[in-house]
Amino acid sequence: MTFKQLIATTVLLLTLQSASILTLAQTANDNAPASQTGGSAQTGDSGRPAYRKGVIDLHLGGANAGGDLKPVFSNGFNGGVNFGYRFHRYLQADIGFDFSSGAANVNRAINTTGGVRSVGDNELFVPLGVRVVLPLAKERVLFSAGGGLAFLRYSEAARGAGNEIVICSSCTSRSGAGSYEMFQIQYLVDRERHFGIGFTTKFFQAKTSGDGLGTTLRSSSNDRWRILSATFGFHF
Repeated sequence: MTFKQLIATTVLLLTLQSASILTLAQTANDNAPASQTGGSAQTGDSGRPAYRKGVIDLHLGGANAGGDLKPVFSNGFNGGVNFGYRFHRYLQADIGFDFSSGAANVNRAINTTGGVRSVGDNELFVPLGVRVVLPLAKERVLFSAGGGLAFLRYSEAARGAGNEIVICSSCTSRSGAGSYEMFQIQYLVDRERHFGIGFTTKFFQAKTSGDGLGTTLRSSSNDRWRILSATFGFHF
């Protein structure tokens, strides 16, 4: 079984499991007496734990380049933020911004009116998709998996001193689009289920084109990225 087939199978199984849980829960709700809790933050109108619809996740970890990037790119630091909206107990829409720095190993300098300034590289990932959410332990443990579209951009940038803004006319870039898959486990640590900690894995694949950022990378390439990060979530 290939990696993509494993991804698709896992997402399908989670979807089927979620649909089964939803059906059983709805049946139980139809046969149960009305809840006296009034739909508070602790319990929904159906007697099940209420879920928070808004989610902001912060990520800190590492990014590993693969595909055509592997011979010329290296591992880099990763940070990011994801904005999610759970429009259904078992479904969430996502848009995120992940970044890495130094993966292309750009290390040169340019002369400016303020003196010599170093030039490095930044990598930006913008995932846009949907995930299946599997809540356990009364919404305290959340498993999720999903995917969608992804937009990638790599660029050189001059490092200014302090608040200095440096215009780098010789800096190059490349960009492209593709897809991504993600898996996450998160544990909500407080009783009101506002704060969570966990781990997130993302896989990006895209075709990018443009300049080589000072490397031997050809003008068009098939890129792969694996990102593993610690996750800190805020649910509201």
